[in-house]
Amino acid sequence: MKQTNVLLKYLQSININYIHVIGMCKQTINILKDMRRDTKFHKIWIQVIKVTKENNITPPKLPTNRNTPQKYGEDENGFQNFPVEHYYRINIYYTVLDIIIREIEVRFKENQLQILNGLKN
Repeated sequence: MKQTNVLLKYLQSININYIHVIGMCKQTINILKDMRRDTKFHKIWIQVIKVTKENNITPPKLPTNRNTPQKYGEDENGFQNFPVEHYYRINIYYTVLDIIIREIEVRFKENQLQILNGLKN
């Protein structure tokens, strides 16, 4: 998330340029959208597994959910028979990226209107 950190630091600086901010936002969004590929997640997943092995940490596993009844195609824990990597990619990685992208887009669309109205006066 190096790119979001760069954007954050620039937004907190004293001398900011509106055009530059919009360009940085678009660039950050494009980088985050590019990160939403399976190959990007797989590289992160391999690193996670490597770190867990090196540090004798229990690797990621599917959460247990014993309160819901078993449905067609699900195992005894209430999950469909997907690999652990698939669960974390879909339910955590993609979800977090989508939230960050959406929030950046929404906040700067709102701010664009306020700034443009301020320039009109």
